[in-house]
Amino acid sequence: MEGLDAYLWLLARAYMVPIQGLPEHMDDPRTREMIRTSPYLDTILRNAALVHNDMGLDLMSAGRLDEAIGQFEEALTLQPELAEAGRNLTASQRVRSSRKPDTAIR
Repeated sequence: MEGLDAYLWLLARAYMVPIQGLPEHMDDPRTREMIRTSPYLDTILRNAALVHNDMGLDLMSAGRLDEAIGQFEEALTLQPELAEAGRNLTASQRVRSSRKPDTAIR
């Protein structure tokens, strides 16, 4: 995927539009180069990552840890250098692992 197709795919991803039939390309060096050279696209993806991070915080405070972790991971997919999302992901994983599963049979 190159050029305009890749650009439109990134915009759809940033705006949380369901994407059918397209593989993950966020780690592709050409995609990262496109993001790096486009201040507009970089800003959109950063803002989308911040939204995912905020959604993760809301879900975490509601005790919905698996969903929160998914949001933090998506934030990091969009902006790998978003340290806040990395810290929140680590914190939510620690909380989840510290919870004892309910093993009682009723």
